[in-house]
Amino acid sequence: MVTKVLSDLPDPTDHTQPWWNGEPAFFAWWQWMQAEEQEPETINEEYQIIARYYSEAIPTTAVIKRLAVLGPIIEVGAGGGYWARLLRDIGGDVIATDAAAPETNGWYGDLTPWIDVQQVTATDAVTEHPERVVFGCWPPRPGYMTDVLDIAPQTTLALVTDGRTACGEDPMYDRLERLWTRSEDMAIPRWPGRHDRLMIWRRQCS
Repeated sequence: MVTKVLSDLPDPTDHTQPWWNGEPAFFAWWQWMQAEEQEPETINEEYQIIARYYSEAIPTTAVIKRLAVLGPIIEVGAGGGYWARLLRDIGGDVIATDAAAPETNGWYGDLTPWIDVQQVTATDAVTEHPERVVFGCWPPRPGYMTDVLDIAPQTTLALVTDGRTACGEDPMYDRLERLWTRSEDMAIPRWPGRHDRLMIWRRQCS
């Protein structure tokens, strides 16, 4: 658990504080680390803010608003549901799902999720909600999203992830580039060594 929280930062265990000064609370931590030249690895080791309390990727208000207008959304691999909570807070229509129940999820097992997260596999989630845009934030690779891409009836997909993991075979990107067209990229704050961003893909006409 978090043993202390700096007075000018939101407490990641306090679910009344998903936002901070008009931006996502996680973004406030990132801004503070940049301003104070703090090492993310050191801060995360002490406060466990990445993934365990917030998410793998850092949202901004602009990115959340862009996702909201894509909706309605079915999120797969939502974990603790932080991005979904932000989306709902601004009026977005989102259903958060994860194959693991929040109380048994390896990242969030002893924590309360930010929002209700339905326990359902990603493939079942997308087939049960064909009218909803698929959203995934740092889905495990290679198998997780490739299974979804093989069966999803949707024509729009929003992903927060990095690019190809290597110059060679990458099953997720192989499928995306064969069957989908990347229509939009949107920058997000990044941890050192990462290259993630919001990407919006549209299924190619057959």
